[in-house]
Formats: sequence, structure tokens, C-alpha cells
Amino acid sequence: DGATGMTQIIAVVNMKGGVGKTSTVISLADAIGATSRSSVLVIDVDTQANASFCLLGEDLRATISSGKTVDTFLRRALTEKPAPNISEYIRRNVSNTLARGKQANISLLASSTDLRVSEREVIRELSRSGETLDGVEVKLLNALRHHIATLGEEFDYIIVDCAPGISPFTSAAIGMADLVVLPTIPDFLSDLGLHSFIANFGPNLPFAVAKKKPRVLFTRSQARGKRSRLWNPARGKNEMINTHKKYEDEIRKRSTAKDAGFMVFKQSIDESPAMPAAMAMGGVVGKTVTFQQKYPGSLGDAVIAVKDEILEVLK
Repeated sequence: DGATGMTQIIAVVNMKGGVGKTSTVISLADAIGATSRSSVLVIDVDTQANASFCLLGEDLRATISSGKTVDTFLRRALTEKPAPNISEYIRRNVSNTLARGKQANISLLASSTDLRVSEREVIRELSRSGETLDGVEVKLLNALRHHIATLGEEFDYIIVDCAPGISPFTSAAIGMADLVVLPTIPDFLSDLGLHSFIANFGPNLPFAVAKKKPRVLFTRSQARGKRSRLWNPARGKNEMINTHKKYEDEIRKRSTAKDAGFMVFKQSIDESPAMPAAMAMGGVVGKTVTFQQKYPGSLGDAVIAVKDEILEVLK
């Protein structure tokens, strides 16, 4: 189970959207690429294709037009013989982040806005041949494992940006992952999404998942020293409150229970205007920046700390 050969696979997923999955994927890829000689492949299986836009910018349109996207590849891999060569669908050297004066070694298997349509076509086609939904998910998982194995040791790390929820493509990504990372805003709605994911992780999938427990990464958090003036219904008045700290502490406490289905990273990523700016910066073709320019100050320090924690878990 898990990664093929020495390649380590990380699936970034949550039931809820808007929690920072894509920024986690891109910043983690940048951190690995900029601070080591490791090679990273980003696989985008989110129909919004945000990670692909962050890495390719307007060049993504040409990639989609050429059919060199993950949805086209998976549809052909499952329904055609001979199967296509996954290597031909990968865009190499897509990063604009510098590593020791050179371009960080980051590649991309891009998504497209047609991903959801392709996913339904795959399910429909395999269902006609008698496959159940579980069978479809197992076929997707086996196909991904097989084709990633053909890449040999070209990539040290594969990071998968998953769509919100647990679609068949997301299930396959979870099934082949060595580690599942759950970006979560420490607030009421994101906590509901975390509950939902943990309830569906493992027991409702038709295959074994990573032996390591999924790990929550707090994202877009209000810094612990900051407070906002909010209405406190318990006291019937406005108070200076840090609601994120309350949920963060509560979730961390739940993670220590013996039957907890998840763990929590020590480091969190606080809300910062520099993060969306960094995501937009990636698609500026022909312009290269250092990691520190892209993720300035405390944001860069936090991203590096998260990267270090993740790589330690994967050892």
C-alpha cells in the first residue's frame, strides 16, 4: 500500500471547500523544491483546477486544449487499450520559485474544468460493464498506482490536490497516499467538515488506507495573540474574542483521545494576505522569485515548519 518505490505520496483533502487545500499543496511543493534537491509532482484532481492555474497561469488553457490533463488521462487509462503513457501528460519544470539560484524541480499533472464530466463518464462506462461504485474506485486506485509506478524514481514526492468531499478520484488519491493532510480553518463550519471526513475516512472506502492517521493542518487561522470584537451570546455583550483559538484548542484536545481518528500538526498557517498573493504569483510566466520573496517573513517560516513536520512523519 501507499507510495510506489521510494516516492512518497501526500493527499491534501477535506470535505469542505475554501479551507486552504490548494495553497497548502502549492506552498508545500515550493517549500520542498526550494529547500532540497527533491523533485515534486503535483497532481490536480480538483475540478476547479486552482493548483493548475497557480502553477501554469494562462498556459493552462493550452494544456487543456491539447488534452494533456488528468481527466483525459484517467478516462483513456480506464477505457482504452493500449493505455496511454502518463509521462506524456506531465508538464515538467512549472515552478517559478528559485532553489539555490535554479528553478525548483516541480512538475504538474494538470486538472481541467471538465474533470467532473470526465469522472461521470468513467463511472457510467464502467457501470455499463457491471462495475459497482466500489469497483470503480478500486479500478481508479489500481490504475493510478500502476501508471505512477511507470514513472520509476523520477519524483521524490507526489502531492495530490483533491476536490472537496470524497469523489471517486479523491478516494483513489486517498487510497494510494502515504499521508493524508486535512487543511482546516479552526471554526464551526470547518469543524463540521472535519467530523464528516473522519466519519467517512477508512470505513466507507473499499480498500485499505494509509496506516498513518490523517493529520489536521490549521490554515487561515487568526493568530493566537489577535482578537476581534464579536458578540458573545452567553454574556450578552461585545467582547474581544479569538474564536479560532477556541476551536483550535478543542480540536487538538479531541485528537489526543485514544479513539481519535486523526492527529494535528504542531505548526499552523495563520491568515495572511501574502498567501493569496503567492498563489497568484505562480502563474506569472517567465518571472522567477525566491521562496522568501514569495512567502515573506513569518508566512515563509510557518510553511517551512509545516514542510519539516510532514517530511518527518513520512520518514
